[in-house]
Amino acid sequence: RGRYLSDDAFCELAEKRIPVSPMMSYFLFSQVCGFTADNVYNNLYIWILEQNDGYVYQVSPWDMDVSLPVGLEFASAMELSFYLPLRMLNLDAAGSRREIHKLWQEKRTTLLSSQSLYDWIIGTEDRINASGAYLRESEKYHGGAVPLSLSEILYYTENRLDTIERTLQSEWPVYE
Repeated sequence: RGRYLSDDAFCELAEKRIPVSPMMSYFLFSQVCGFTADNVYNNLYIWILEQNDGYVYQVSPWDMDVSLPVGLEFASAMELSFYLPLRMLNLDAAGSRREIHKLWQEKRTTLLSSQSLYDWIIGTEDRINASGAYLRESEKYHGGAVPLSLSEILYYTENRLDTIERTLQSEWPVYE
């Protein structure tokens, strides 16, 4: 059986060794990708594109049965298998709460704004349909090839983001 660090020892080590911003950014990325209750990444396709200045992750929502439960409350709707970032947030180790709220606000007003989500989700529809992969996959569920329509995914994505925001505010508030 393993032994866990005391809260004080954990906080001290986190302060010295854990890069807080990348850790909280990874945790938020994982939460945003949890579009369904099935499991993280079950209904998403993630790939990497090489660009001149490095690599960029591309994520496409793709849910054949639109199985996201709407209206789940707080942490029950979040993927809670991330022991390290969760312990950091629970203890507010290395200022992790302030950092995750800062990152969330930054992403919510840029990358995850309503307009950005609409442009991204609807913008991927033509590319996915043109690939033919979705049409082949849809035959299993619909008995024939049905083109992808991502308009419903936008609603579920917005609901997921609202759930994450409520969870951040209720589970890990930042006090001034």
